[in-house]
Amino acid sequence: MDAQRASMSALLTAFLRAEHARHEGPRVFDDHLAPRWFTDEEQGSFRTGLATSLPVWAPDLLDRGLTDSEALQAIVQAQLVPISRHRFAEDEIARQIARGLEQLVVLGAGYDTLAMRNPEWLSGLRLFEVDHPATQQDKRERMARLGWELPPQVEFVPVDFSVDDLAIALRDRGFDPTRSSLFTWLGVTFYLSDDEVRATLRQVASLCRPGSPIVFDYLDAAALDPGRAGAAMQRLQGVMERIGEPFRAAYSADQLATVLASAGFEVVEDLGVREIRERFLGGQPERPTPFEHMRLVRAVRSA
Repeated sequence: MDAQRASMSALLTAFLRAEHARHEGPRVFDDHLAPRWFTDEEQGSFRTGLATSLPVWAPDLLDRGLTDSEALQAIVQAQLVPISRHRFAEDEIARQIARGLEQLVVLGAGYDTLAMRNPEWLSGLRLFEVDHPATQQDKRERMARLGWELPPQVEFVPVDFSVDDLAIALRDRGFDPTRSSLFTWLGVTFYLSDDEVRATLRQVASLCRPGSPIVFDYLDAAALDPGRAGAAMQRLQGVMERIGEPFRAAYSADQLATVLASAGFEVVEDLGVREIRERFLGGQPERPTPFEHMRLVRAVRSA
């Protein structure tokens, strides 16, 4: 990733959430504020670019002669598995708030709008948004353009996961390890090395009381194996390499359980794409998209 440029993958996922929010039918996750991040010019640029990328996102539809508008709708539909990860995370946030959660840390926050969408959640809760400095600066500029002010309960914590010490950065911004906490970590692990994933998990564990949860997504081990990865995943990997944000880490469920255990966590649930579709998408049949390799995990800090 270019250290001076906001993450293109973070912008793209925010745009896809925005397009899903505009959909008139049932929504997996309703980020109704996401469309406001983008100017009309940006929206047009994203729509044009995505409409021509059907071979990456929904290759099974190539022979149907779709219009650009239909292609865009199909691509957003193909994104429902990664969009559902936000539902997975916010279901856990709501559950922990009901139990008296005091601190929420959103790792790789990107263009998350939780603080603006759910202001009632901030009562009695401190929210720490952690992300790369360049992405966070771009988010601040977009907020200023929209007239959005950062709520006093929210703290921005600039961190480059590849070089910075997360634990130190959070403590410096007021995080209190003695208070109850929840960490979410969406759309980040793929872009880190295995060493960086392990180091981040150890740092999170050092900040957590026993029983504290973390929820995140990751790629299964087949995703980065040319002999086992689906054709759509291989095409997406090529796209990500071209924009300078290649996928780097992937694990089998057993491997990840071992990684978590070595950091001090126990797996509570680990969902593959079939379970994700059953829980959040009404059992929608699997399609040959890159996200057949995505998994969602919830773990807790060991005693």
